[in-house]
This record gives sequence, C-alpha cells and structure tokens, in this order.
Amino acid sequence: MDQSAQARLQLFCLMVLTGIAVTAALIYTKVIFIPFVIAVFIYLALVPAMGFLQTKLKVNHAVAVLIIAVIYLLLSALIILLLVQSFESVFAQADLYRSRVLDLIGRVNHLLPSVVADKLDAASIRNQLAQVPVLSLLRGITGDIFGLIGNSTLVMIFTLFLLAGDPAKIENKIVREFQGKVSRYVVAKIFVSALTASITLLVFIFVGADLAMMFAILTFLLNFIPNIGSIIAMLIPLPVLFLQFGFGVRFWVVLGVCGLAQFLIGNILEPKMLGDSLDLHPVTVLLFLMFWGLVWGVPGMFLAVPITSLLKILFERIEVTKPMAELLAGRF
Repeated sequence: MDQSAQARLQLFCLMVLTGIAVTAALIYTKVIFIPFVIAVFIYLALVPAMGFLQTKLKVNHAVAVLIIAVIYLLLSALIILLLVQSFESVFAQADLYRSRVLDLIGRVNHLLPSVVADKLDAASIRNQLAQVPVLSLLRGITGDIFGLIGNSTLVMIFTLFLLAGDPAKIENKIVREFQGKVSRYVVAKIFVSALTASITLLVFIFVGADLAMMFAILTFLLNFIPNIGSIIAMLIPLPVLFLQFGFGVRFWVVLGVCGLAQFLIGNILEPKMLGDSLDLHPVTVLLFLMFWGLVWGVPGMFLAVPITSLLKILFERIEVTKPMAELLAGRF
C-alpha cells in the first residue's frame, strides 16, 4: 500500500472514531445541548425580524432586542398554555371516549351474524377499560408537561442571551452562510406549518370535531419533521374522528380537506419557498432524520435538517471532506 492510500485510510479511520466519540458525547450531554440547539434555531428564526427593525425602521439594537424578546416570551407563554389546556381536555373527555368505545363494540356485536359464536365480550372490555390507570397516566403526563415547561424555560434563557448579541457584527463567513440558510429554512417551515395547522383547526371547528386545538398544535409541530411528520399528523386524529363520527360525511370531509392541504402545501408551496437553499438530497434527509432521532429522540428529528445543513457547510470548507459534502447533496 503506497503512502497516499495509507494516509487516506488513516484519515478515514480517524473520522469514523471521531464521529463515534462525538455521537456518544451528544447522547451523554443531550440534557443541555437539546435546549441550546433549539434556542439557536429559534434565534435564527428571529434574526430576520431583528434585521427588519434595525435596517428598515432604524430601531436601536437594544430596543429591537427588547421588542423581539417581549414578542417571543408572549408567544412562548401562549403555546405552553395551549399545550397544557390540550392535555387537560384529553383527560377531561376520557370517560366520554370510553363510552364511545363500548358503544362501538355494541354496534359491532349487533352487526355480527348470529352464527358467529365468539362475539366481542362488551362486559369484559368494559371492565378492562375501567381498570385503565388514568390517574397514573395523568400524573405521568403532568410530569412531562412540567418537564416541557422546564426545558422551555431553559430554551427561553438561551434564546434571550443569544438575542443580546448583534448578528450584524458576525464576520465569520461559515457562520453567516449557516445563519442565512437556516434562517430562511426555519422561517419558511414556521410559515407553512402555521398555515397547515390553521387549516386543520378551521376544518375541525367547522365539522364540530373534538380536540381541535390539540390536533392543530400537533400538526404544527409534526410538520417540522421532514417526510414523515405530515403523515403522522394525518393519522393521529383518525381514531378520535372515527369514534365521534364513524365513517360519516364529516369524517371524510376532515380527511379529504386536511389531506389535500398537506399535499398542496408540502409538495407545491414549501418547495417553492425553500428551493435548494439547504442543498440536501431527500435520501440524506431521511437517513439523518433516523440518525438524529436515535441520538436525541423526537427533538433530534425536529432538528435533523438544520443540523445536517450545518455539517454540509462545514464539510464544504474542509478540503478532505468536500466529497462528503457532495455526497450529502446527492452529487456522486
């Protein structure tokens, strides 16, 4: 083996070992890094608004930071309040859905032919439903809510400290490129996710469906997960819609309108807004979606695309890793 081939092999092995070590460190330190990275991307979403206030409206930097910080805190408090109310509404209607499940079982039993001996035992199922540990689940969900609020507080603190710096003073080209690309991506995703969630909320309210606000919030959040998020957002409400409406007209109205909105926004509006700003191949997005989901769980799935975009920008600036950047873009 010649020296150049040996050097490439050593470099490859060193990169693999470095990747393993960094992955282990990210898993071990995720309690701190997840809120910080979320705060970074929230900050990048707020940078265009700060730039507008400072350049277009000629607002002083300190005043612009104060305005953006107040708006951000109010929106964060509103989102947390809506999430808490959504969870409360779910548990408030637990008994209602138990009765609907039992009613459904009774109708299925009635439709089964008399020759079928093993019909569904409604009494047994009623007893099993009564034994579901709702209080334990409620305590667990409440703990998750307080954990979410605690993480949100940490995210807010990180974001406010990031806002205190002036993005106009950043001179590093890599940082400025990453900031520009990810800011466009985050702002576009917020817009299309909010639009999809608004349509979902209006459709649910129009047909009188239960838990409309909760499903709208879930739609907004899940649309940040590329490829599979919109599918999950469509599937989650189906059991509730079926228990409430059966396979009636309103069930198909919600499914049709929300499905059409997801398709049009996800396949026409969003690609036009984003274009090739991140320059990542769809297979790359899917693979890193699974990787970051493995490393950081659900938050990692939300952050997969912008983090992968940062890696690609870094790879492009290092001579030996340029082929990897081309690979991430799908140029073999």
